[in-house]
Amino acid sequence: MRGQVARPRSFTMARLRSLPQHTVRVRYQTSHGTEKHTFTGPLLSDVLQLAEPRIDPEVKNAQLRLVVTATGADGYRAALAWAELDPAFSGKKVLLAVTQDSAKLDEEGPRLVVPGDVKGGRYVSGVVRLHVGDTDALDPA
Repeated sequence: MRGQVARPRSFTMARLRSLPQHTVRVRYQTSHGTEKHTFTGPLLSDVLQLAEPRIDPEVKNAQLRLVVTATGADGYRAALAWAELDPAFSGKKVLLAVTQDSAKLDEEGPRLVVPGDVKGGRYVSGVVRLHVGDTDALDPA
């Protein structure tokens, strides 16, 4: 995990499994039709907190300026707004899943799971990188 964090770090599947685990049942559309799965893994917000995101306490709701991107081994990337993950705002149970339908994802790597998404476009497989950034970097004043 890199970006606007105090403690950049890497996570193994074993480390992800050592964090509190959550299970979600999801349904989403893909180009192959509707998929239904059960995923288990730590909340992405719990993983992010371990890297200590740098949030300026002097700026009102500074965390709302943050975005998180997840990149898969194939280069596929999706973004989430911090407010989607923060229990103080939305608190979606976004996972960095280590199992899908009870099967370990050890060979593929963790999968970003975004419950509530109608389409599976943000379900990034084989996540190899997480990045926390400020939207100012996207649209400087």
